[in-house]
Amino acid sequence: MAGLSQALVDRLLLTEKRLAGMAADTRSVAALLDPVGEEYDGRLLPNGLRIARRRTPLGVLGVIYEARPNVTIDIAALSLKTGNAAILRGG
Repeated sequence: MAGLSQALVDRLLLTEKRLAGMAADTRSVAALLDPVGEEYDGRLLPNGLRIARRRTPLGVLGVIYEARPNVTIDIAALSLKTGNAAILRGG
């Protein structure tokens, strides 16, 4: 590949082993409990008022990373799991 270093070509190459690893990682994320709406650090005040923290999506994540296909898949899976959008910049 003209103009690309051997190291970059190797990072971008999708082999059966790498694809299987990416699929396994995505399944692991899918198996995690849904964090959206989870309450934690809850307590009941003396006046009867219950307060707690609730996990909510951040909104949009901006990610700049090296050119690696597995990172793209990891970020996409985590964004979907947490209800966030992602802007990706691979380089």
